[in-house]
Amino acid sequence: MRQPAILRLAPFGAAALLALGACADDGGTESFPAADLTGAFVVTSPPPASDYVTVLDLMMRDENEQNVAWARVAREGGQTRLARFPCRGGAEYDFQITPVGIYDAAPERLGGLYRVAPEGALSGVAVSTFGVTSATCVAGVETSVDLGVSDVYPYEPAKQGFFDLAVAPVFGVSVRDALWDVEVLTLGGDRVFMSRVASSVYGDGSGVVSYLGTCSAADGDTPNTIRWTLLGVYADALGPGAEGDVGDGVPASSYRVWGPLELTRPAECVDLQDVFLTFPVVVALRDDDGVHDDLVRVGEETVCDVAFSCGGEAPALEVACVAPEAPTILMDDLVVRCDDGGDDVIIDPEVAGTIAETAVDGGVESRWTVPVAVDAARLAAGACRVATRTTPLVAATDTTAGLVDGAIPAGLAYPMVAVDAALGGGASACEPARPEDGATASLRVVYSRADAATDTVFARASR
Repeated sequence: MRQPAILRLAPFGAAALLALGACADDGGTESFPAADLTGAFVVTSPPPASDYVTVLDLMMRDENEQNVAWARVAREGGQTRLARFPCRGGAEYDFQITPVGIYDAAPERLGGLYRVAPEGALSGVAVSTFGVTSATCVAGVETSVDLGVSDVYPYEPAKQGFFDLAVAPVFGVSVRDALWDVEVLTLGGDRVFMSRVASSVYGDGSGVVSYLGTCSAADGDTPNTIRWTLLGVYADALGPGAEGDVGDGVPASSYRVWGPLELTRPAECVDLQDVFLTFPVVVALRDDDGVHDDLVRVGEETVCDVAFSCGGEAPALEVACVAPEAPTILMDDLVVRCDDGGDDVIIDPEVAGTIAETAVDGGVESRWTVPVAVDAARLAAGACRVATRTTPLVAATDTTAGLVDGAIPAGLAYPMVAVDAALGGGASACEPARPEDGATASLRVVYSRADAATDTVFARASR
């Protein structure tokens, strides 16, 4: 077995230590006849768990943080003893170990301390334990010092790329700051990074965000997933440091955002390259007309009141939107599903509903009322629910995102009111509803997917 090689021993004070024996590159050991060195350290580590030969640099420092002894050694097989360092009794020393290289077989020559690794090293070094160990020298005794480096393996350098990320929101109100959490995950769900980002710091001062983050291009890690979560929207810029860190509390928002609003999209990470990604989003804000505080504002000029009612001859879905010019309301067919085992009932809102346009303060109101009539026999047999989705048409402009040709473009996060309301039947009753936050709300604001590959098209329109 190749013996550990002590390369050099520095002098203690004025006492010169004589180096005797074979030279370090030949793998020999050295002895140190000096009167003030009355003890010795035997430096050890647990046996390696792998079959690789590891070249290590060892360092011993005294209480004045002076390097007093050092060695380059090759550890192989079941070897646990690395070196023997003479020491002065009663003095305390620190020991540090640095992996130099990993080999399939022991190098012919180790080279000097802090010099380049011997030829033939495998790429990279990964250690499971690394640090500084302290011990006190005992006169007349060999003291064992275990440096604790057990597993050292070769590895390939990590493949890393960069995501140049931008969020381009449309708020419809004057905004000077927006607060987001941004996260990048590997294909297996491991987090690459997560940061809290204020648009006043990483943006243009009007809510737009631009942020550069890393991604993992390692085999099996890509595509990565980018996730933006909107935390707050502000009429004034947050002060320095007010945004806090991920997990901290969030400053109270100036505007109430319908949500939660989360933008998620996968993207390929390319080693050592920038990938540019923009997330367009139209943010729905909660508005108040003095009667209801759950109106849905979309864009700068369109505000909608959505309600499901149970009175009158039949339950009804009612959508009323106001804009400077008569707004177009988009809606899918209504689907009535009962738990009696029968077929779904499809209601065409253009056929079953009524549409009225009326001049009001602030512009024109379009009101679309759709009765939801269900056969009495089906209601007697079991509970029924009605589902659809609806939104106002706010078109894209040269500078802002929006609908194109009446459809939500692929990749645009755009707000919609999702309806899943109880019609009653059996032992249950019809339940009137207005928009609320929460995944189980009968009427709730949701957003089209930021990773949608195709346009989102509604089946019907009010005009």
